Amino acid sequence: MDDNCIYHVKGLRDRIRDMIPENSLPMFVETVLLPLNNQIIYDSYIQQYTISFGANMRKEMDRAYKELPKNKK
Repeated sequence: MDDNCIYHVKGLRDRIRDMIPENSLPMFVETVLLPLNNQIIYDSYIQQYTISFGANMRKEMDRAYKELPKNKK
């Protein structure tokens, strides 16, 4: 997600949802994003950080997500 749209990132082998449980979102992660055949993939490694987001930050992220255009890129 950036200021203008939401990006759908796919895994080469494993889906991101299989690596990061939905109930632990939002989560701060580090990975490498790569363009491949008009898609964005990650390099199969996701470094997860144990940083918690406060309620106001989570609300702001949710608000920003809902306000962005729903164009897939």
